Amino acid sequence: MNTNLFTFTGSISTGITFASTILGLGFFSQATSTPIAGFSTASAPSTQTSPTIKDLSESTPLAKKTDLSDTENVKPIYTQKQLECAENLSVDPSECTKKGRLIRNRKQSHLAQKRSDDEITPQQECATRLGVPLTECNQHGVFIARSSAITTAIDLVLATFPTYWTKERLHTIQTLPLTALSIDHFEDNDFSDLVNVTTLFLSLNQLTTIPTQILDLTNLREIGLAANNIRTIPEDIERLLNLERLILDRNELSDIPDTLGNLVKLDTLGLSNNKLNTVPSSLANASALEVLQIQRNNITKLPTELASMPNLQRLRIDNNPLTLSINFFQKLHKNTVLTHFIYDYSLSSKAD
Repeated sequence: MNTNLFTFTGSISTGITFASTILGLGFFSQATSTPIAGFSTASAPSTQTSPTIKDLSESTPLAKKTDLSDTENVKPIYTQKQLECAENLSVDPSECTKKGRLIRNRKQSHLAQKRSDDEITPQQECATRLGVPLTECNQHGVFIARSSAITTAIDLVLATFPTYWTKERLHTIQTLPLTALSIDHFEDNDFSDLVNVTTLFLSLNQLTTIPTQILDLTNLREIGLAANNIRTIPEDIERLLNLERLILDRNELSDIPDTLGNLVKLDTLGLSNNKLNTVPSSLANASALEVLQIQRNNITKLPTELASMPNLQRLRIDNNPLTLSINFFQKLHKNTVLTHFIYDYSLSSKAD
């Protein structure tokens, strides 16, 4: 019994020794001379000398040691976006995030360094190009004020959007935003090359009337004229047969021409915050009208025809000294399309 146990144990010992010899390269290539826990450094006598650490280090490239303390030769790894950011901004890649954006706390210093004292700023370039005072261009090089040097709408377009539009491309413009540019009038030929404009924004200017020049733009679908000083609407506005939205809020209007009702495609009409005293019954002829906003005026009476307009969905008449007839409310009640009706609860009513 004891002999068998000894023989079994001896077999394990011999196997371990043999495995250690065969795989010794793997053990010693990554280990130090410290004994492995659980194993004895003593081995059975052998006629073959075990290779030393020095021998192994000379005989195999796997045993070459790397000096981890030498960090000067280790190059940082940057993402492709970091490298592109560094190239575009002429900075070190470490100053860009992995997503290719300049690190925020270094952005201002970088821009300040990039723009030297003798470099022409976008604001100076804008003023020089247009021949206007420096104050009429902002820091981004965008024209921001009406000048005596800018006399036509075309000049204004080219000055405001120099990157996008040239004289050769004016006929392709469909949306024309000319807001907050202190415009008070237009010349006769201002819109002669803007024949394809469908949307025109002229809000926040100093116009006193709707320019008659835009009545030749028969493709117009939307006009924004809010926050001007407009006192009258031209009678021949009916020429804009394709007009769908007309916004005239916050002006000085005191009346509305009957011809406004001839705009058969008009679906939105904004007339709030004016000085209107009445609304003509002919406005009901604009059968496509869906939104009518006439709040904050001086209107005292509304024609009953407005209450039964076939497509009217939103009607605002609040903040007016109105007295509505019972017939008006009855027609509103029958209007199944109307979804929003905003008025003052203090409105009095009377029979027709």
